[in-house]
Amino acid sequence: MATQVTIATINLHGRADRWPERRHLLTVRIVEALPDLISLQEINLPIRQGRWLCKQINFRLSGSAKGPYKLVQKRYQHPFKGYFEGVGVLTRLPLLYHDGLGLGYGGRVALRVHVELPSHQTMDIISTHFHHVPYEKEAREEQSLKLAGWLHSHKHVPIQVIAGDFNEGPDGLAINYMKQS
Repeated sequence: MATQVTIATINLHGRADRWPERRHLLTVRIVEALPDLISLQEINLPIRQGRWLCKQINFRLSGSAKGPYKLVQKRYQHPFKGYFEGVGVLTRLPLLYHDGLGLGYGGRVALRVHVELPSHQTMDIISTHFHHVPYEKEAREEQSLKLAGWLHSHKHVPIQVIAGDFNEGPDGLAINYMKQS
């Protein structure tokens, strides 16, 4: 029996681009779409951006801040930037475990969230945000190699979805490597 799962990926872009004005529109659109999993990048941690979004969505859906979505976050590992930003996953599916991997280049990270599907199969969603400098393609390729190696080094999970901001086009080195592995 096939299980359908809906996934969204959103780069929150921190406080930039008029966050106070766009946050309510984003909340409305998420409630309308109701994805099972949402990969988040550039979460501003000091303003508790991910927590705010999770609570607002939950309140609009259930009248309570406690559910149906749960938030898992991972800070960047850079001593300065890590204080301010991270990646995350919002899930409506049962959360089994989560872990993370440092990817270097400004403390970038990957967050793996292992969830149970309605069919009782399990899957991983990995949220990441690769290096952003356009002409440093090799950095993103290195990050994709590290990410693929990490994912292959753990027990086999039949379904893995890597979502996020790869900072390159669909034909980039990093994305092509991930498609092959």
